[in-house]
Amino acid sequence: MASKFPFSFSYEPEYRCEPGICVFINNTKFTELKNIKSGGKDEESIISTFQKLGFDVRVHSNLTAAHIKSTVEGYSKMPHTGAFFLIISSHGGPYDPKHGIKDDAVCGTDGKMVKVQDLRKHFYAKRCPSLAGIPKVFMIDACRGSENEGFLDFASTCMSKSGLQDFSTNSASSTTLATGAMDSADIMTIFASTQGHVANYKKNEGSYLIQTFAKVLEDASRDENLTGIKNRAQRKIQERKIQTIQVESTFDKHYYIKKQSLYRMMQQVWQNLIGRDSTPTIPITKIQEFFTDLYTKLPSIANAFGDSASEVKALVKEAKDELDEIRECDEVKQVHEVKVSYEHLNSTMEAVYTYLDKVDDLFWNLKNKTAAVIQDVEKDDFKSVVQLIVEINKTIQDCKEQCALVLERCQEFATSCDRAERECRRLEKEAEKKQLTAQVVGGATTAGVAAGGIAASVLVGIFTVGIGTAIGVPLTLAATAATTGAAAATTIYLSHKYGKAAESFGKISRRFKRLRRNIDTTQDRVTGITSLPGINVVLNENVKITCATRAQCSSLTETLKTTQDESTTLYRETSSGRSIAANSKDSLRDKYQSVY
Repeated sequence: MASKFPFSFSYEPEYRCEPGICVFINNTKFTELKNIKSGGKDEESIISTFQKLGFDVRVHSNLTAAHIKSTVEGYSKMPHTGAFFLIISSHGGPYDPKHGIKDDAVCGTDGKMVKVQDLRKHFYAKRCPSLAGIPKVFMIDACRGSENEGFLDFASTCMSKSGLQDFSTNSASSTTLATGAMDSADIMTIFASTQGHVANYKKNEGSYLIQTFAKVLEDASRDENLTGIKNRAQRKIQERKIQTIQVESTFDKHYYIKKQSLYRMMQQVWQNLIGRDSTPTIPITKIQEFFTDLYTKLPSIANAFGDSASEVKALVKEAKDELDEIRECDEVKQVHEVKVSYEHLNSTMEAVYTYLDKVDDLFWNLKNKTAAVIQDVEKDDFKSVVQLIVEINKTIQDCKEQCALVLERCQEFATSCDRAERECRRLEKEAEKKQLTAQVVGGATTAGVAAGGIAASVLVGIFTVGIGTAIGVPLTLAATAATTGAAAATTIYLSHKYGKAAESFGKISRRFKRLRRNIDTTQDRVTGITSLPGINVVLNENVKITCATRAQCSSLTETLKTTQDESTTLYRETSSGRSIAANSKDSLRDKYQSVY
């Protein structure tokens, strides 16, 4: 007889929890390593798939190793009520047992490594008690070595039912993790490849792991648990003969991710039917959490902002000093690579200033708009506070887009700066060779005339190119000595100028790398604002704020006042830094135009 209930009852042990938070750390731009071009597609798939399941998706883009650590640790300290996913797409490895390297790791954008186990430990029961007994899934889409996994076609009766080797363990007592099962229970880690091997992706389609897992998860039925979903994704990837997923698991129950998500969605539908109001609601406590967390992050953003502005000023000063040198030497000025490098530096400084201006908007909005918001909140009117959050989120998105442009300009300048330095070094060596030739000619001329009366013009023509070619008219010894002496002096001068220009480009390049690191740090901290408890980046004005007590309303008011005071103080610093950046980029442009 068919059941009248939408779900069948099962006596198999299973996790019963609602969808929680899905964190996606998406590193695509690196200072030294090759950029990953599949990140955009993967981000779209993660957001679409997990939001449909009811997860609160938080995306963090291009984090350094230090910020990966701090971001992950921050989530472990949050109160959790639902399942937790941490998905990392980056460079990784290497797994190299021959050299004693056995720890899987992921790379920050600065090329530094973070051990996967160190990230995972933050969510052990003792460190994150709110997730004890709740499934925690880590997906590591990164290489674990440099080898491509081979494929062998063969028939065997010894293969598992899935046709793949399954590295997962479904019993906490048989965990492969180093620590005790009770503390590290309820954790599943999905690696894109086996140890020692690369993880693959297609530039325009995304990574094999994320794209396949997302598709299988969307197609899964509510009666399929996560282990089964993982196995199906594993088979699909194996069919492509690309790589093999490896899983470590201390799950001791089944996690029916779609069934639990459907339970949650039905609850929300029921609540909406009862309330006769489909307008999304956010508790006032979540709004207070937003501004409390924002208050704590503002100083670090302002500090990174100030460091960036200072580096802009120092970089422009060095560039202007070199332009003064170039003005005095037409030969250096006429080097094509030198001019192109300064053109790119100008466009980069324009992009950097625009980025800093957008970050400064965050402090300006908080300084100038919070007072009116406070007045509305005191009247139990929350529309303006929601609007302020919307504007903050828009500013963050604008910063993200402008930062991407800055990174493109940075890459252009770094390339042109390197070319200019190499060309100046080449010309320096060429001038040194001419100098040596001129010295040889000068000595040979004196000796030759004294010994055998050899025509000096012939010697000059033989030993030099472009300094005084053979003109067929015998020169006097004194005239020849003067000619070769002048040529030697000229080449010494040019060699010095080319060498100094090359040295300056090297200094500018090093200073520029510091500026880029500061911009990355600033953006990492700005991006952190979007991942606050209870607030989604797509929050719009059509939401309702629920306020239970007058005390909660008063508490939010105090938090807003504190945030306004802090932003007012910090705005003095950021606006000053913005002015420094503006004056610096304008003065660089003017200096460049006066030289060229």
